[in-house]
Amino acid sequence: MHQSIRILLFNSANALLFMGAEDKNLTGADGNKGRFWFLVGGTLEKGETFQAAAKRELTEETGLTDADVVWGAEIAEGVVHLKENGQPLDIYQRFIVAKTEKDTVCLSTPDAWERESVCGLRWFSPEEIRTSKETIYPRMLKAYLLGILIDLPKLLAGEAPEKLAVWDLD
Repeated sequence: MHQSIRILLFNSANALLFMGAEDKNLTGADGNKGRFWFLVGGTLEKGETFQAAAKRELTEETGLTDADVVWGAEIAEGVVHLKENGQPLDIYQRFIVAKTEKDTVCLSTPDAWERESVCGLRWFSPEEIRTSKETIYPRMLKAYLLGILIDLPKLLAGEAPEKLAVWDLD
């Protein structure tokens, strides 16, 4: 099973950064094919920790460096069940919080899939996440976002939950 890290990257207005993509070969468990938004992050490389992958992916996907963010705690985990070209693709994901004062981001080192599929990066306010008609993954983030925002100062101070929450990512 693939392993990946997803970054809940907040800006100074507490908006979250998402990457937009359109991939007709990828189908979500909800049956969605087409355009969708998802949290920045990506697959761990061989021997890489979740934290190291988060730092690498942050730079590759946003142009921000480790010095541009305050890293917080890992807060959740789950498995997302996708289909790629009709074949099952299960990905174990962990979620980590981070915050930046920089609003300008750019896809600095896109991989082959990102060059083909990514439509851009966008900050979504909590209200936009709650009311958007667009497909935003993970879908259940709407239900947890207020609690994350309330706990954000503690999470950014390194106060990790006793155990990771298990999110239903389908």
